Amino acid sequence: MPSVLVIDDEEDVVDTIADILSQINGVTITKTIQTDKAVSLLNETQFDYVVCDYNLQDGTGIDIFKIARKAQPQAKFYLITGTALNSNTHPEIKNMHGFLYKPFKIEEIEGLLFKEFITQDELDDLIG
Repeated sequence: MPSVLVIDDEEDVVDTIADILSQINGVTITKTIQTDKAVSLLNETQFDYVVCDYNLQDGTGIDIFKIARKAQPQAKFYLITGTALNSNTHPEIKNMHGFLYKPFKIEEIEGLLFKEFITQDELDDLIG
């Protein structure tokens, strides 16, 4: 079953994403608001997906992406950002799996992340 690490320095954002993902049977969700804990988790636990905010209290999502790529190159990485990023200043973003732009709607999270785990028919049934 898929495992997801959710990282954001805003606890309500982490909780919202985790709540949405918890609707999918069999998905294991780990969440943290601490960058150092995220780094430890990436070095100690296998994840299939990482969902991470760009602006963290003591680093950036780009920093976490670089660590994730070294520790877990198979993990698909999604960046949450309210900041316009371009690949000239942040070439790493070309290797990310997807983006969520703040402010985002719950439906955007569902559409982006659910497609990884379930079919469109299952998604339609779930969100009615």
